[in-house]
Amino acid sequence: MTEDQKNHYQILLRLSKLESVDQGDIPATLREITRAMAEGLSVPRASVWFYDENQTSIICADLFEPEKNLHSDG
Repeated sequence: MTEDQKNHYQILLRLSKLESVDQGDIPATLREITRAMAEGLSVPRASVWFYDENQTSIICADLFEPEKNLHSDG
């Protein structure tokens, strides 16, 4: 197993133990997921998007920028 694979497994393990998942706190869970994605992929930003109710547009549920340590949405 490569170091990258080990790192990815550690990230997945950490995400699987999030209390926010058990508590149903979706915004907090999304913040942790985007942070983990940015960390694991070494990218300047990571985000999660959902369709609106009519499935006619998409809305950013969370965007994380590691260099700024900043989460945003909308």
